[in-house]
Amino acid sequence: MKFLICTLLLLITFDIGESACMFAQKTAKITYDLKHEYPSECKDIYDKTIHPLNSQWRNSQCLDCFCKKEFIKCCTRPTPVSYPPECEKVFDQKTCEYTVVRKDDPSVSCPVYGASGK
Repeated sequence: MKFLICTLLLLITFDIGESACMFAQKTAKITYDLKHEYPSECKDIYDKTIHPLNSQWRNSQCLDCFCKKEFIKCCTRPTPVSYPPECEKVFDQKTCEYTVVRKDDPSVSCPVYGASGK
Protein backbone atom coordinates (compact mmCIF):
# COMPACT_ATOMS: atom_id res chain seq x y z
CA MET A 1 0.00 0.00 0.00
CA LYS A 2 2.88 2.39 0.81
CA PHE A 3 4.38 1.65 -2.61
CA LEU A 4 1.08 2.53 -4.32
CA ILE A 5 0.79 5.83 -2.45
CA CYS A 6 4.42 6.77 -3.22
CA THR A 7 3.95 5.92 -6.90
CA LEU A 8 0.77 8.00 -7.09
CA LEU A 9 2.47 10.98 -5.43
CA LEU A 10 5.39 10.67 -7.85
CA LEU A 11 3.06 10.66 -10.87
CA ILE A 12 1.20 13.71 -9.58
CA THR A 13 4.51 15.54 -9.04
CA PHE A 14 5.63 14.95 -12.63
CA ASP A 15 2.28 16.03 -14.05
CA ILE A 16 2.49 19.57 -12.61
CA GLY A 17 5.29 20.79 -14.90
CA GLU A 18 4.87 18.39 -17.81
CA SER A 19 6.40 19.38 -21.14
CA ALA A 20 5.15 18.51 -24.58
CA CYS A 21 7.35 16.02 -26.43
CA MET A 22 7.72 15.04 -30.07
CA PHE A 23 9.21 11.79 -31.32
CA ALA A 24 10.91 11.11 -34.65
CA GLN A 25 11.43 7.48 -35.61
CA LYS A 26 14.90 6.64 -36.89
CA THR A 27 15.13 4.57 -40.07
CA ALA A 28 16.55 1.11 -39.56
CA LYS A 29 18.33 -1.02 -42.12
CA ILE A 30 17.32 -4.66 -42.26
CA THR A 31 20.38 -6.91 -42.17
CA TYR A 32 20.72 -10.21 -44.07
CA ASP A 33 19.71 -12.09 -40.91
CA LEU A 34 16.55 -9.91 -40.65
CA LYS A 35 17.72 -7.83 -37.69
CA HIS A 36 17.08 -4.09 -37.43
CA GLU A 37 20.24 -2.00 -37.59
CA TYR A 38 19.79 1.59 -36.40
CA PRO A 39 22.21 4.49 -36.96
CA SER A 40 24.60 5.15 -34.06
CA GLU A 41 23.82 8.89 -34.13
CA CYS A 42 20.91 11.30 -34.41
CA LYS A 43 20.36 14.29 -36.66
CA ASP A 44 18.55 17.21 -35.03
CA ILE A 45 15.25 17.79 -36.83
CA TYR A 46 15.62 21.60 -36.78
CA ASP A 47 19.34 22.38 -36.64
CA LYS A 48 20.51 19.39 -38.72
CA THR A 49 23.37 18.87 -36.23
CA ILE A 50 24.64 15.36 -35.51
CA HIS A 51 24.61 13.92 -31.97
CA PRO A 52 25.91 10.57 -30.63
CA LEU A 53 23.64 7.81 -29.38
CA ASN A 54 22.35 8.29 -25.80
CA SER A 55 23.25 12.00 -25.79
CA GLN A 56 21.06 14.96 -24.99
CA TRP A 57 21.22 18.60 -26.11
CA ARG A 58 19.20 21.80 -26.34
CA ASN A 59 18.71 23.04 -29.88
CA SER A 60 18.14 26.54 -31.32
CA GLN A 61 14.36 26.13 -30.89
CA CYS A 62 14.87 25.68 -27.11
CA LEU A 63 13.84 22.03 -27.34
CA ASP A 64 15.56 19.53 -25.06
CA CYS A 65 16.40 16.57 -27.30
CA PHE A 66 17.51 13.02 -26.59
CA CYS A 67 19.14 10.58 -29.03
CA LYS A 68 17.91 7.03 -28.44
CA LYS A 69 18.55 3.83 -30.39
CA GLU A 70 15.24 3.82 -32.28
CA PHE A 71 14.09 7.46 -32.11
CA ILE A 72 14.84 11.09 -31.33
CA LYS A 73 12.77 12.73 -28.60
CA CYS A 74 12.51 16.54 -28.31
CA CYS A 75 10.55 18.27 -25.55
CA THR A 76 9.48 21.84 -24.97
CA ARG A 77 10.49 23.71 -21.86
CA PRO A 78 7.74 24.14 -19.26
CA THR A 79 5.83 27.42 -19.70
CA PRO A 80 4.38 29.22 -16.66
CA VAL A 81 0.58 29.35 -16.96
CA SER A 82 -0.56 30.14 -13.44
CA TYR A 83 0.83 33.13 -11.56
CA PRO A 84 -0.54 36.30 -9.92
CA PRO A 85 -2.36 38.76 -12.26
CA GLU A 86 0.06 41.59 -11.42
CA CYS A 87 2.88 39.51 -12.92
CA GLU A 88 3.97 38.50 -16.42
CA LYS A 89 6.15 35.78 -17.91
CA VAL A 90 9.32 36.80 -19.74
CA PHE A 91 11.23 34.46 -22.06
CA ASP A 92 15.02 34.64 -22.41
CA GLN A 93 15.96 33.20 -25.83
CA LYS A 94 19.63 32.81 -24.82
CA THR A 95 18.96 30.61 -21.77
CA CYS A 96 15.63 29.17 -23.03
CA GLU A 97 14.13 29.93 -19.61
CA TYR A 98 11.00 31.74 -18.47
CA THR A 99 10.95 34.04 -15.49
CA VAL A 100 7.83 35.50 -13.94
CA VAL A 101 8.21 39.07 -12.68
CA ARG A 102 6.01 41.93 -11.52
CA LYS A 103 4.69 44.06 -14.40
CA ASP A 104 5.39 47.31 -12.53
CA ASP A 105 8.84 46.20 -11.26
CA PRO A 106 10.63 43.51 -13.35
CA SER A 107 13.33 43.19 -10.69
CA VAL A 108 10.81 41.46 -8.39
CA SER A 109 10.14 37.75 -9.03
CA CYS A 110 6.66 36.27 -8.69
CA PRO A 111 5.55 32.79 -7.62
CA VAL A 112 4.54 30.28 -10.28
CA TYR A 113 1.66 27.98 -9.35
CA GLY A 114 1.60 25.83 -12.49
CA ALA A 115 3.32 25.22 -15.82
CA SER A 116 2.63 23.25 -18.98
CA GLY A 117 4.25 22.34 -22.29
CA LYS A 118 4.51 25.10 -24.86
